[in-house]
Amino acid sequence: MYLTKTKISILKLCCAQLTQKYTIRAIAREIKQSFPITYHCIQHLVQQKILLKDEHKLISLNYQHNFSCLAYIESLRAEDFLSKHKEIKLFGEEVMK
Repeated sequence: MYLTKTKISILKLCCAQLTQKYTIRAIAREIKQSFPITYHCIQHLVQQKILLKDEHKLISLNYQHNFSCLAYIESLRAEDFLSKHKEIKLFGEEVMK
């Protein structure tokens, strides 16, 4: 499975709020990407069953499948967090010694 930057941004957003449901437009605004690009990426993720689309066309994360993909996204989120909070990263490195 190949993940583009846009798909990674979409999945990071969905992983941050597991129970939240989004419209495609809301996702596009949140990740600051154009609607058509976001739409095509979401359609591809729905086909791969990483995201779910309900009867109201709301998008949510399918956290019961694709554990390896979700683990990868969570590791990227952790890297982002630790790069913003260097003191926590240093503390973690000291504890691990």
